[in-house]
Amino acid sequence: MALLNDKEEITHINTTFEKTFQFTPDEVRGKTLLDLIVPVKCISEHKGIIRKVENGEFVQLETIRKRKDNKNIDVLAVKFPIIIKERMKGSYAIYLDISAEIKLRKELIELQGKLENRVKERTKELELAYDRLAEFIDELEEVNRSK
Repeated sequence: MALLNDKEEITHINTTFEKTFQFTPDEVRGKTLLDLIVPVKCISEHKGIIRKVENGEFVQLETIRKRKDNKNIDVLAVKFPIIIKERMKGSYAIYLDISAEIKLRKELIELQGKLENRVKERTKELELAYDRLAEFIDELEEVNRSK
C-alpha cells in the first residue's frame, strides 16, 4: 500500500509494498508511482486511473507494474481518493501480486485448449470407426442376402 499526497507523491508505504516492489521508504518518499513502478506500456492507463481517482472514483483492475529490478509483475491494483471536507487530500494505492494466479490461469487456458483438441481428435477417430463398422455390417448383410 502506498499513501500519496494530492500531487501524487508517495508519503508512506507499507512492508508489503516494500517486499513487492523492492523499494525502501526513503527511496520512494516524494516520488510518484509513475516514476517508480509503472512500465512504459502502462503509462496512459495509469494516467487514466489518476483522472478517475481525482474525480472521486474507486478504481480496481488487473494490470502490470515493475519492481525496482525492472521485472514486470502482474498485480491487482486498487486506487481510491482520500477526501476530507469535500477536498481530495491524496489517495491510497494498493497492489496485490497476482503473478502466480495469472500464470496458473494461462496454464489452465492452454490445458483446456489441448483437452478440447484431444476430444475433437478422439471424436473423429470414433466417427471413422463407426463408419467402418457400419460398412462392415452392410457387407455382412449383403453376404447373408446373397446366400
